[in-house]
Amino acid sequence: MASSSSHSLTKFRQSFPFPTRVGSWFPSHMRTSLYKLESQLPKVDCLIEIHDARLPFVGRNAMFMERLGIRPNILVLNKADLVDIRPDEMENIIYRLQNEGYEDVLFTNFGKNYKPSALSLLNALRNVLSTGERYHRRNHKEFGVMLMGLPNTGKSSLINALRSTYVAGKLPDKTGRCLKAGDEPGITREIHFPVQISVDPKIVAIDTPGVIGTKSMDVETSFKLAACGIVKPNRVGEVEVADFLLYSLNRRKQFQYVERFGLTEPTDQIVELLDHIAFSRNMVISYRDRQQGRWVVRGALDQAANHLLGEFRKGNMGRIPPETF
Repeated sequence: MASSSSHSLTKFRQSFPFPTRVGSWFPSHMRTSLYKLESQLPKVDCLIEIHDARLPFVGRNAMFMERLGIRPNILVLNKADLVDIRPDEMENIIYRLQNEGYEDVLFTNFGKNYKPSALSLLNALRNVLSTGERYHRRNHKEFGVMLMGLPNTGKSSLINALRSTYVAGKLPDKTGRCLKAGDEPGITREIHFPVQISVDPKIVAIDTPGVIGTKSMDVETSFKLAACGIVKPNRVGEVEVADFLLYSLNRRKQFQYVERFGLTEPTDQIVELLDHIAFSRNMVISYRDRQQGRWVVRGALDQAANHLLGEFRKGNMGRIPPETF
């Protein structure tokens, strides 16, 4: 692994040249979902907001708490397996977020090893639902929860994990996974019908499309969300987002990319890195240069940038501290 000390003398940029503006990413289904979320409140006893653990304080949609916060709530910081965090750092983050009004804050991983996170969340749900005010839902035998958050933070994966752990085999249909999940934003585009995620107590969950808060989406936040795959990078620019990722990793002395891509040392030049990735992985474009009268081969920089971002999002370049960006 590339150590930070061995590259401490390398000169890196001290600031990043953000553009003055970026393209908006607010699909029509998000605008519709903003209104539909509130209409689901009569069916809900608890709200679960899901966010990326790599960005615990960045990009969360303030509307969730402002307009929906009348219900008991749990904040789930998912993809915690991609975060390098000490116990005291985790406690400080939880403390800060609870001061913002969240009743419970959990770090989770609903990827391959999801069962510990499923148990932690179900216990938190049992506690909140047993003590929370049910208002007009006192006579309902089942509890209702609604999942909300930004795109591609793991809402559908969370439901699938809980259902597979606590429902599969206990009902006549014996079903486990029931919602489509993926590693890109915008998979869920409609509010889903309630899905049972627990038998004891009976809990049904409503999955909702990811909704971005347009008021808080400044240029820097857009780059951070794009780097983590929460918004599509082509709205900002794949190469530009990859450059921001490289700048952020170098600034934090996170040099795992050196070993991952077979470099001899860190670099602060994104074109140099992307060219290396492109030619080493056959991501090239061939065309005939009429002026030179010969065929020219160059690296497909957008494709290489997407590969770099994909490797980062999968954790193949090592875990990062929270708020690396």
